[in-house]
Amino acid sequence: MIKFLKFNNSLGLQSGESKTKILPVDEISFVYYSGSNITEISMTNGTATVTTDQAAVPENAVVEAVQLAIKANPGSVVSAVNPPVGADGNRVKFRVQHNSLAQAFARSASGYSGGSGIGASNL
Repeated sequence: MIKFLKFNNSLGLQSGESKTKILPVDEISFVYYSGSNITEISMTNGTATVTTDQAAVPENAVVEAVQLAIKANPGSVVSAVNPPVGADGNRVKFRVQHNSLAQAFARSASGYSGGSGIGASNL
Protein backbone atom coordinates (compact mmCIF):
# COMPACT_ATOMS: atom_id res chain seq x y z
CA MET A 1 0.00 0.00 0.00
CA ILE A 2 1.17 3.53 -0.70
CA LYS A 3 2.50 5.67 2.14
CA PHE A 4 1.50 9.18 1.02
CA LEU A 5 -1.20 10.96 -1.00
CA LYS A 6 -0.07 13.93 -3.05
CA PHE A 7 -2.39 16.80 -3.96
CA ASN A 8 -1.71 19.62 -6.42
CA ASN A 9 -2.55 22.54 -4.13
CA SER A 10 -3.17 25.03 -6.96
CA LEU A 11 -5.85 27.01 -5.10
CA GLY A 12 -3.55 27.28 -2.08
CA LEU A 13 -0.84 28.94 -4.19
CA GLN A 14 -2.99 32.07 -4.30
CA SER A 15 -2.68 32.24 -0.50
CA GLY A 16 1.08 31.70 -0.48
CA GLU A 17 0.91 27.98 0.35
CA SER A 18 3.10 25.28 -1.19
CA LYS A 19 2.18 23.89 -4.61
CA THR A 20 2.06 20.31 -3.34
CA LYS A 21 0.47 18.90 -0.18
CA ILE A 22 1.39 15.43 1.09
CA LEU A 23 -0.79 13.42 3.51
CA PRO A 24 0.32 10.19 5.23
CA VAL A 25 -2.08 7.39 4.28
CA ASP A 26 -1.59 5.42 7.51
CA GLU A 27 -3.12 8.35 9.46
CA ILE A 28 -6.32 8.50 7.35
CA SER A 29 -9.36 6.98 9.01
CA PHE A 30 -12.32 8.38 7.03
CA VAL A 31 -13.02 10.47 3.91
CA TYR A 32 -16.33 12.21 3.30
CA TYR A 33 -17.94 15.02 1.32
CA SER A 34 -19.25 17.64 3.76
CA GLY A 35 -20.93 20.00 1.27
CA SER A 36 -20.16 23.33 -0.39
CA ASN A 37 -17.22 21.95 -2.42
CA ILE A 38 -15.49 20.61 0.70
CA THR A 39 -14.21 17.09 1.33
CA GLU A 40 -12.95 16.20 4.80
CA ILE A 41 -10.21 13.66 5.46
CA SER A 42 -10.29 12.56 9.12
CA MET A 43 -6.81 11.69 10.35
CA THR A 44 -5.35 10.49 13.65
CA ASN A 45 -3.79 13.92 14.25
CA GLY A 46 -6.58 16.17 12.95
CA THR A 47 -8.49 16.77 9.75
CA ALA A 48 -7.39 17.67 6.24
CA THR A 49 -9.88 19.85 4.40
CA VAL A 50 -9.91 19.66 0.61
CA THR A 51 -11.69 22.64 -0.93
CA THR A 52 -12.39 22.78 -4.66
CA ASP A 53 -12.95 25.80 -6.90
CA GLN A 54 -16.24 24.38 -8.19
CA ALA A 55 -18.64 21.53 -7.57
CA ALA A 56 -17.30 18.14 -8.63
CA VAL A 57 -19.58 15.85 -10.63
CA PRO A 58 -20.88 13.84 -8.83
CA GLU A 59 -20.56 15.70 -5.51
CA ASN A 60 -18.52 12.93 -3.85
CA ALA A 61 -16.06 12.65 -6.78
CA VAL A 62 -13.17 13.93 -4.63
CA VAL A 63 -13.86 11.13 -2.11
CA GLU A 64 -13.69 8.64 -4.97
CA ALA A 65 -10.49 10.25 -6.32
CA VAL A 66 -8.80 9.87 -2.90
CA GLN A 67 -9.87 6.22 -2.67
CA LEU A 68 -8.65 5.51 -6.21
CA ALA A 69 -5.27 7.11 -5.48
CA ILE A 70 -4.84 4.89 -2.42
CA LYS A 71 -5.59 1.76 -4.48
CA ALA A 72 -3.84 2.83 -7.73
CA ASN A 73 -0.17 2.15 -7.07
CA PRO A 74 0.15 -0.52 -4.38
CA GLY A 75 3.96 -0.77 -4.72
CA SER A 76 4.62 2.97 -4.77
CA VAL A 77 5.48 5.33 -1.96
CA VAL A 78 3.46 8.32 -3.25
CA SER A 79 0.25 8.41 -5.28
CA ALA A 80 -1.23 11.60 -6.76
CA VAL A 81 -4.91 12.38 -6.33
CA ASN A 82 -6.24 13.21 -9.79
CA PRO A 83 -8.74 16.08 -9.73
CA PRO A 84 -12.21 14.99 -10.90
CA VAL A 85 -14.20 16.86 -13.53
CA GLY A 86 -16.18 19.80 -12.23
CA ALA A 87 -19.55 21.26 -13.13
CA ASP A 88 -18.03 23.46 -15.87
CA GLY A 89 -16.43 20.45 -17.62
CA ASN A 90 -12.87 21.29 -16.48
CA ARG A 91 -10.94 19.54 -13.74
CA VAL A 92 -11.45 20.99 -10.26
CA LYS A 93 -8.59 22.73 -8.47
CA PHE A 94 -7.64 21.73 -4.92
CA ARG A 95 -6.76 23.63 -1.77
CA VAL A 96 -5.66 21.29 1.00
CA GLN A 97 -5.43 22.52 4.58
CA HIS A 98 -4.55 20.42 7.61
CA ASN A 99 -6.11 21.28 10.97
CA SER A 100 -4.41 19.69 13.95
CA LEU A 101 -6.42 18.25 16.80
CA ALA A 102 -5.66 21.37 18.86
CA GLN A 103 -7.21 23.54 16.15
CA ALA A 104 -10.22 21.20 15.92
CA PHE A 105 -10.81 21.41 19.68
CA ALA A 106 -10.60 25.20 19.53
CA ARG A 107 -13.23 25.26 16.76
CA SER A 108 -15.57 22.91 18.64
CA ALA A 109 -15.23 25.00 21.80
CA SER A 110 -16.28 28.06 19.80
CA GLY A 111 -19.47 26.33 18.58
CA TYR A 112 -18.37 25.13 15.11
CA SER A 113 -20.50 22.11 14.19
CA GLY A 114 -19.02 20.97 10.83
CA GLY A 115 -20.77 19.44 7.83
CA SER A 116 -23.43 16.85 7.24
CA GLY A 117 -21.29 13.97 5.99
CA ILE A 118 -23.16 13.60 2.69
CA GLY A 119 -21.64 10.84 0.57
CA ALA A 120 -19.63 9.44 3.47
CA SER A 121 -17.33 6.61 2.54
CA ASN A 122 -15.00 4.34 4.51
CA LEU A 123 -11.50 3.59 3.27
